[in-house]
Amino acid sequence: MTDHCGYRKDVGVSLLTWSEALARDAQTWANHLAAMGGNTLMHDDLDDEGENLWLGTAGAFSSNDMVNSWGAEKKQFRQGIFPNVSKTGDWNDVGHYTQMIWGATTQVGCAKTTTGGNDILVCRYSPDSLPSFSTVNKTVLPTKAVLLLSAIAFDSNAASFLRSFPLSLQYLLNPSLAPSA
Repeated sequence: MTDHCGYRKDVGVSLLTWSEALARDAQTWANHLAAMGGNTLMHDDLDDEGENLWLGTAGAFSSNDMVNSWGAEKKQFRQGIFPNVSKTGDWNDVGHYTQMIWGATTQVGCAKTTTGGNDILVCRYSPDSLPSFSTVNKTVLPTKAVLLLSAIAFDSNAASFLRSFPLSLQYLLNPSLAPSA
């Protein structure tokens, strides 16, 4: 949890709160992966939670080491419109890091299990952070990001795009969304 918050603090987004419900979901999936032999990772079919997975030699890595391996992807990260957030051109190279710093995410829950000589760490995030492959108009929005709003085409996707921002910024970008006084 501390490492997650450190990465978020570095980019100026709000810190996460711990969710026991997400931790239970993470434990259920970690146990499922363990039951499959514990040497292969695959993502759960989720609609409402984001997910990071880690697999490594049992006892060789601390939980902080595991999370920091995701954070190490920061060196390939570049701010931009998802999926164009990687210096390598492949968002998968920064997917774990992006999951951790996504501005709209507010909660995290993690769980670990050991089986077959491996540790498996599963972290779940809510609300779900990364868009589906068909949706590419959401932004990774650390508050220190430079927004090039002139490049945004306000079309049928504008409302979806604006929902990816924190409420205070949504109101700034589109005052009609602000609650009336």
